[in-house]
Amino acid sequence: MGALYGLGPTGIPGVLEVGGKILGIKSSVLGAVITSIVGLVGSIFVFFYPKLGGFLMLGAALVGFIFAFLGYLIATIFFLIGGIMALTVKQPNTE
Repeated sequence: MGALYGLGPTGIPGVLEVGGKILGIKSSVLGAVITSIVGLVGSIFVFFYPKLGGFLMLGAALVGFIFAFLGYLIATIFFLIGGIMALTVKQPNTE
C-alpha cells in the first residue's frame, strides 16, 4: 500500500520538473520513487523471506522520508507498519 501511494499521484507526476525549456528530473522525488520500488519488492519478499522483506520495507520508509519528507509521509507510515509486522509477527509452520 505504501509503495503504491509513493508511486501514485504525488510520486510519478512530481518526478518531471519543467524549468524553462529544460525537462529535468528532481533527485529527491526520483529517490522517493526508487525507494517505493524497493518497498514494493520488500512487501513481496515478506511472503518468502519475512525478515528480509521487513528490513527492506523499514529501509524504504526511512530513506523515502529523508528524500521527500512530507510528500512521503503516508507511504512511510504504511512501510513502517508493514516492516514492523513482518519482523515481529511469528510465521506459522506450513507442514
